Amino acid sequence: AILRTTSQNDSAVLRKSQEVAVKIYHNASAISDGTPLDEVGVAAHISAVVHPRMQRLLGVVFAPHLAAVYEFAGPGTAQLGHPPSLDSVTRATYTYENTNRTASLTLHVVGRVAANVASAIAGMHAYNVIHGDIYPHNILFNASTGWATLLDFGASFLVPP
Repeated sequence: AILRTTSQNDSAVLRKSQEVAVKIYHNASAISDGTPLDEVGVAAHISAVVHPRMQRLLGVVFAPHLAAVYEFAGPGTAQLGHPPSLDSVTRATYTYENTNRTASLTLHVVGRVAANVASAIAGMHAYNVIHGDIYPHNILFNASTGWATLLDFGASFLVPP
């Protein structure tokens, strides 16, 4: 596999034994909102911004399948919800059981998740990027701390300044 980093200082990007998250695009035609290259392009654009609420793209693998290599968010993180469903008026489907935990979210944690997601959206907008697909399944969060970030930039797009 060929790894191309998104930083000019490659040695500072990937460290030996560094844990990463990898999104593999097995079937580009199965993506309903843009192309994998579009998603990787937007992820690279916003990764140039060092923002504490955005998961940074570290590099791209081109063979045998296109794959995006992201910073690993750490243990205790999970997607906030399930993929959208037409059975719901808002299409959003989420339950705390997604995280395999039995406790419920406190109001404090809910507030922190909302503030972190709003911060990530503001950071994207500051660089003329619209996410285009904000649903619970595109939010990665930590139920203990309220840390949260946005995922999946497939529907994202750049707007002129």
